Amino acid sequence: MNYFIQAIGFFVLLCTAFLTGLAQDGGTISGKVTVSGKSIPGAQILVLQGSLNTRNGRVAKVETDIEGQYKVTLPKEGNYFVIPLTSGFTFTSEPGSLRGGQAVTLAKGDEITGIDFSLKSGGVVTGRIFSFDNKPIGNTSIKLQRIESDGKKTPIYPINPFLARTDDRGIYRIYGIPPGKYLVSVGIKPDASSATFGVGRTYIPLTYFPNTTQEESAQIIEVKEGKENTNIDITAQRPEKSFRLTGKVIDAVTGKPIVGIGVVYGKYTSAENAVTLFSNLKTNARGEFQINGLTT
Repeated sequence: MNYFIQAIGFFVLLCTAFLTGLAQDGGTISGKVTVSGKSIPGAQILVLQGSLNTRNGRVAKVETDIEGQYKVTLPKEGNYFVIPLTSGFTFTSEPGSLRGGQAVTLAKGDEITGIDFSLKSGGVVTGRIFSFDNKPIGNTSIKLQRIESDGKKTPIYPINPFLARTDDRGIYRIYGIPPGKYLVSVGIKPDASSATFGVGRTYIPLTYFPNTTQEESAQIIEVKEGKENTNIDITAQRPEKSFRLTGKVIDAVTGKPIVGIGVVYGKYTSAENAVTLFSNLKTNARGEFQINGLTT
């Protein structure tokens, strides 16, 4: 029994030494999460390494206790970004994001307190996306642009990119949106000069709600705290002139079709000397692929 007690004591000492080492090399960050002055128990707190503009992935994830308090121990000093992840609520300290956060610089041995978050109910925008021939478009990205007081339009990006995507029925629902005025759109400009991934299986011309390719004709959506904007449906416009491209992928050694291999296509812009990637297709059971809606 004495040996057992001694073993437990030795284990506790090891754990204490390990945690002390963590605290010496890094430190702790703590705070509280509230909504309208009331504590939120069980709210998730995400800690990313890096600053506001450069993030290197998740370092830690904790939950608030019954009093809305949280504390996270970080293994080393450095710059961190702390974000509350509470469904349906928003915190807008970070421009261009549906979920804000606070940048924290942690030195060795620091015990930083008071990294608090006062959240409010975000708004919701939901609707369906259709192709020009009235078929639902699944797995495509929805874009939000916030109209600032000076008229400037700021793209809004959710931390989770899948939050702003349609399901297989073409339905999307974006929640936790800060109150304000927005433009809603789908697709990309045909002359886009930067790589764009995950916009769906077919090229979609940039189309604003309600069904216009002209930004000046787009309808402004006003998002209010805790309110839902429904039926924000968009029917993507048909390209003025489009083409279909078909092909087949064959194994050079065996001569057999390759099934399920990815096929990436894009548009080359000579002025920018760049390629815009529109999609990542996969070949069918016969090694074939088909791309619709290509423009000149």
